[in-house]
Amino acid sequence: MTQLQQLELLDTHPMFTGKCPQCGYEFDRYWTARVHWDCQNSECGWMDDTV
Repeated sequence: MTQLQQLELLDTHPMFTGKCPQCGYEFDRYWTARVHWDCQNSECGWMDDTV
């Protein structure tokens, strides 16, 4: 990843923001062992493809 791509990931990924970058769904921040960051909003469908 380029430095710009890394910075964009920090600005948009739910791991860092707590929200889905597509619909704004708020993830449970108290579950720190999360591996998958796919959106739980059934109407959204956003999936983490960075890992």
